[in-house]
Amino acid sequence: MKTSYQMSTRVVGLAFLAGLWATACSLNNNSDKGAGGAVTKGGSTSSSTGSGGTTGTSPAQNGGATTSSTGGTTGTSPAQNGGATSSSTGGTTDTSPAQTGGATSSNTGGTTTQTGGATSGSTGGTTGTSPAQNGGATSSSTGGTTGTGTAQNGGATSSSTGGTTGTAQNGGATSTGTTTAVGGGGASGTTSTGTTCPIIWDWEGTTADSWITDADVTLAVSTTQKFTGTQSLKATIPALTSTAGVDGGAAATSTVRGLYIKPPSATSNMWPGATVTAHVWVPTGTTGVWMQLFTQSNNWAVWKNSPTTMATAGAWTTLTWTVPAATDVFPGGINQFALQLGVSGGNSFAGGDIFIDSITVCGGTQSCSGTGAGSFDFETAGSTDGWAFKGDTAITDTVVTQSTAQHYGSSGSGSLKVAMTAIPVAPTIGWTSRLAELANPQAYCGQTVTYHVMADNVTGLNVQPYASANGWGWFPGTGVTLTAINTWTTVTFTVPPTINFLGLQAMGLMLSNTSTSGTYTGNVYIDGVTWQ
Repeated sequence: MKTSYQMSTRVVGLAFLAGLWATACSLNNNSDKGAGGAVTKGGSTSSSTGSGGTTGTSPAQNGGATTSSTGGTTGTSPAQNGGATSSSTGGTTDTSPAQTGGATSSNTGGTTTQTGGATSGSTGGTTGTSPAQNGGATSSSTGGTTGTGTAQNGGATSSSTGGTTGTAQNGGATSTGTTTAVGGGGASGTTSTGTTCPIIWDWEGTTADSWITDADVTLAVSTTQKFTGTQSLKATIPALTSTAGVDGGAAATSTVRGLYIKPPSATSNMWPGATVTAHVWVPTGTTGVWMQLFTQSNNWAVWKNSPTTMATAGAWTTLTWTVPAATDVFPGGINQFALQLGVSGGNSFAGGDIFIDSITVCGGTQSCSGTGAGSFDFETAGSTDGWAFKGDTAITDTVVTQSTAQHYGSSGSGSLKVAMTAIPVAPTIGWTSRLAELANPQAYCGQTVTYHVMADNVTGLNVQPYASANGWGWFPGTGVTLTAINTWTTVTFTVPPTINFLGLQAMGLMLSNTSTSGTYTGNVYIDGVTWQ
């Protein structure tokens, strides 16, 4: 009887399944709108095979794919536009298909309804969803009961944990169980990133934008040639010649000309390591013309140039160069940026117009910090150690010398003496000032400079530290009014942290007559100047 019961059950089950198969075939032959699962236009076959349970199937769409599930009661969701394989393992999941062009698919208790939207959701027990969407996202399911997922035109990542939701994407992807699959390049899913270098000089205005040149070269903006925009900078250059070198004999010679900006504008951001690109056009028929970009930096102490590039006649030639390292730039900064060109190898340039356009700058390390050291005690007889009066050469009322009349500290005997004679009264607004200055100090932003100052007349005298930086910009410190004669007063100054790639040009003390009723005459002594 037991054997007979089992056989009878199997016969009934087979008959029941045959009925279901006939119903499904009828639906497939009469509908392409997916009311509860259908094959849409251009579709292929979607099948699922259940091992140890009952298997539900959902159709494949536009391009089609095959989905399968193993274990438990599992429903599979179709692949879409471009095809993909979605499979799930474990858990009890029912998923509903998404439609071509985006659809809203909801599944409650295993019934599928599809309507033209872009979101697919499912609720109610053991349900998973896998919508198709436009634009890239992540699909995940947790816990084996409810899975949610989004698939996208441009490909995306689909993952599931402890259950399964398979997602298909227009660009194609595979999602399986607890693994993560990344879709291939879909219709609009590729993202590229890059840096666009800003154009610093393009000469779209009416001037040469502070660029200058040699005495026999003329500059003007022009619409004759342009790399970008409608204008460029035209340089009319005289004839240039060269001679080829001779082995064991005369060296090669070349006449050159240049276009310069000194210093470059603060907005050019020519920080150490920045990439500079320029474009130059030379006339048709030109041969042997070479070009290079270069800077002079650290208060003119360092020259660095790009490799020379041979110009292409009748076309734009691109020059690329990297701003030198911080050790070559600071503390004095970039003092000049230029384009230089000449001829070589015995060739000549008959003279004519060249054009420069679209100079870009990007990147670089924006920091002026460093470690410098300075110490000045003025012990060398007759030497001011680089300190000097700063001002109009016609002014004769201030003289800077080394002196032994006063000294700060317990050792040594020298100091810097600033002799001031009949300094005019202060104007209605401001003071009458004289500068004692050190050019090209080896000090970096953020360092503290210490001065010791004494005067034999303090009436109306103000002492103010300062720096000239960022292309000779004025950076004043806090002024000090001396209160006692022949008494050392400490004055401190922090090198500004706002110094940019143009660097520090000078620093010193401004000595001012603040009186509006009388001139100032006296000797001011400076000693023990240090920073580290």
